[in-house]
Amino acid sequence: MSESLKQQREEQGVILPAGKLPATTNGGGGLSAYLAKHDVGSGGTFLKFSKDRKFVRTIDDEEVPEGTEMVCQFDDTVGGFIKFQGKGEPAVRHMGPIVRGFIPPDRETLGDTDESLWDTDLSGRPSDPWQHQLLLPLVSLEDGEKYVFATSSITGRRAVLSLLKACQRKQAKEGDDFYSIIKLQIGGFAHRDSRVGWVKVPAFPIIGKAPRDDYSQGTTEISDDLSDQIPF
Repeated sequence: MSESLKQQREEQGVILPAGKLPATTNGGGGLSAYLAKHDVGSGGTFLKFSKDRKFVRTIDDEEVPEGTEMVCQFDDTVGGFIKFQGKGEPAVRHMGPIVRGFIPPDRETLGDTDESLWDTDLSGRPSDPWQHQLLLPLVSLEDGEKYVFATSSITGRRAVLSLLKACQRKQAKEGDDFYSIIKLQIGGFAHRDSRVGWVKVPAFPIIGKAPRDDYSQGTTEISDDLSDQIPF
């Protein structure tokens, strides 16, 4: 296993056997089925919105430019909880394909509820070891490279969920033979604390669509759903 792949798996977690998935699973094959279908871990690249407010690859922090156009395979989005185990140890997940019916477990069922035993964050407050995470599958329209946008932040999850709702509306209106094309965009809002100022956040405006069976035939245009992608 390459060092970069080993690092990615340590950061992004291991797959729980199907028998150990939460009882709240409702349809869908779970995370393992998703990874098997999309080859994440051996062929996919995890993407994040970094602390310096850029889209970067988690393996090497190489920037993926704002404006990059991606096909959004929205119905394979994975959500749920992840627990990081420490340096050198793979994370543990309770996650599955939320658009296809997976229901994440209640936080209280995962244990680790004694806040006095939690590590603290930079501000000194207890930090929950279980984080709510979303994994959004994307494919570069230019070269077909597979990405998974991973986010646990409130603003990141809000951007992903806003996109999922817009994709579902487009599917209901135009049928399910197409995926939406989005572009990576940096939005923002004025924080209520004036000392914080302008806060940059990820955004995914829909700019077109591509046939599910041939992304090369995708077309881009300004979408009526653009405003739905930046809810600030």
